[in-house]
Amino acid sequence: MTRFTVVWDPDVEASFLSHWIAGDSQTRKYLTAVAHWIDSRLSENPADLGRPRSDLGARIIAVPLANSPARVAATFEIYSEDRIVRVVRLTFRKE
Repeated sequence: MTRFTVVWDPDVEASFLSHWIAGDSQTRKYLTAVAHWIDSRLSENPADLGRPRSDLGARIIAVPLANSPARVAATFEIYSEDRIVRVVRLTFRKE
């Protein structure tokens, strides 16, 4: 199996990092888990994950977070020939 390289859009990455820096230790723990989950999952067979968003020309996947009041979704684009997945949006909602 050939793995994909997961990259984050610079704006998404900057926003993520500013939330991580501003967060308390619990928030940082959750955000670190989110980033790890996204990077590890999307590196293998990303076309089989999530659901297509034709309005965005991308796919969206829910990121599971145990014991968290938040829901997280990642929107990503797949560049199959280059073996790259680009995270183009993160959506956080508190339940």
